[in-house]
Amino acid sequence: MKIRKLEKADYAIVDVCMKELHTLHVAGRPDLYIPLEHIYTEQEFFSIVEDKRHIAIAAVDENETIMGFCIADLRDKSGMVENVKTIYVDEIFVRKEQRRKGIAKELFCSLEAIAKSYGVVRIDLMVWEFNKEALKLYEKMGMKPQRYILEKNIDNV
Repeated sequence: MKIRKLEKADYAIVDVCMKELHTLHVAGRPDLYIPLEHIYTEQEFFSIVEDKRHIAIAAVDENETIMGFCIADLRDKSGMVENVKTIYVDEIFVRKEQRRKGIAKELFCSLEAIAKSYGVVRIDLMVWEFNKEALKLYEKMGMKPQRYILEKNIDNV
């Protein structure tokens, strides 16, 4: 396995994977998510892989087949101590047949190393409560709760 930057040519496989990830969200929170055919348009994806404020990496096998990927963006948090440089993880995804092989861990560690080289001091991400597998991974990677977002459904009947 090697880690490389995502490229424009990777759009088709990333598109399929993002639909699978989005389907997980639709199943977990059908009250918030609607089924979509494409999460990123081709142009949105191209912008991400070309943008210097994004880190977009893929884990590939010896045949250059994408096994998983990570997309994150650099953020400067204004109004915080010394404008803390943060990387926000938008997506970490590993293809179903490749899971439990350390690929997500490798992607996370690579992201962390790249982020450090940019002067980033913190990694942020959001994970849904229903996504227990992702929660376990992030805890293993040393992530801790930063804040809680609470909700209460109110029936207007």
